[in-house]
Amino acid sequence: MASESAYPPFSRLFVIGDKRAKEEDYTTSFDKFGEIATVTFIKDKSGQNKGIVYIQMKKTSDACKAVEAMDGQCVGDSTRPLKVLIATNRSDSSTDEDIMAQVSRLFVVIPKTHTEEDVRQIFEKYGNIRKIVVVKDKKTNESRGLSYVTFQKASDAAMAYEDCSPDFRPKFADPVPRKRQFDDADSRSFDGMRGSGIGSMSVNSGQGPADFMANFPHNNQFYLKVRTPKGLTQHQLTRLFNIVPTLEFCRLATNQFSTTDTAIVGFSSASCCAYAKEALHGFEYPPGCPLDIEYYDGNGMDESGYGSYNNGAAGGMYAGSQSYSQTQMYGQQTAGRSSYQPPSPPSGTTVLSNSETKKRLFIVSYPERVSTRVLSDMFSRFGNFISVSYIPGKNYGFAKFASVESADNAQKYMHGENISGNNLKCLEAEDPPPESKKAKN
Repeated sequence: MASESAYPPFSRLFVIGDKRAKEEDYTTSFDKFGEIATVTFIKDKSGQNKGIVYIQMKKTSDACKAVEAMDGQCVGDSTRPLKVLIATNRSDSSTDEDIMAQVSRLFVVIPKTHTEEDVRQIFEKYGNIRKIVVVKDKKTNESRGLSYVTFQKASDAAMAYEDCSPDFRPKFADPVPRKRQFDDADSRSFDGMRGSGIGSMSVNSGQGPADFMANFPHNNQFYLKVRTPKGLTQHQLTRLFNIVPTLEFCRLATNQFSTTDTAIVGFSSASCCAYAKEALHGFEYPPGCPLDIEYYDGNGMDESGYGSYNNGAAGGMYAGSQSYSQTQMYGQQTAGRSSYQPPSPPSGTTVLSNSETKKRLFIVSYPERVSTRVLSDMFSRFGNFISVSYIPGKNYGFAKFASVESADNAQKYMHGENISGNNLKCLEAEDPPPESKKAKN
């Protein structure tokens, strides 16, 4: 058997699936994307499959096509959706999004006479190109004969990597640092905001931002409703409001029947919430498009086009595009801000802390953890919820339910949800080993 280094980069798949699935189920589903070198099942001490499979493809482009097509799909007779990722080394802390972004971006050597348009004409036959950068000398502004080519799809970039002329000496570029992942317009908007005094708080001499915020007048409100222009992303909006301390969540919901979108923003401090409203209401972001900000009491949406606020379980939360739920409002949580308390679960839903676990869900939150407070609030709405916790130091863990039906409903509706830029995966967990059960009894 050939070693892993014998295969091209990013050609090995990490798959989480049904532990009852067989090798032929995977080969039948994955060999349509290209030739498979090996299929390796991870087993426990007793020799039973753990539901984790490594699939080594012969080509990087085939592996990328498999990720793009099979993530969330099922194999064989299983009804459990797969989680398909590009496999990485244990020492690599990159997230799934980081890896796919790296595979989508090529670093190539070009003639110094080539312009961005010349590079585009060469590589656009492989797929849609998002961005081309010709590296130039800072002093002379002349091309250094190097270029970055970023494709919309990782599989297209991999095809270019495999099939372009070796004269270009292609390689997959290193990941872009997170602080540089915002477009020029976004950066210019923040520069303008800082220049206007919003980004850098105006405080009295000797008074720090924390003191200033603590003394800012407020009316005991913790939520804001923000009407935003079409095209503004949740990531951009979160970055804007995160300038103000104690941001707890920022959730943007699009509305196809309106000329604007609506976001709900929450703070753990009423003073900070009041300051954010005072500082950012009317702020043009992007330029020419002022934000409309008002306090939000959590009882419902108004004439902006969304349905009423609903604390119900799956039926009310996910009935359709006109339903705006509390779960949809939750955004990225920030470590150390423990004062925020999510609204209580609807009446009739009980958190059963001492009940027997009938089913567990394996949960993954990436690139960052979603707060267990928010996860508890979400999962409790499906009923018979016991607890949720992360493995220490990891971004994955388990949610426990006292009812199989409640766990199945939670998995059905919460798997694949995006919570302010954090993707939530909910998969059926293996039964705990017998010795663990005995220890608890």
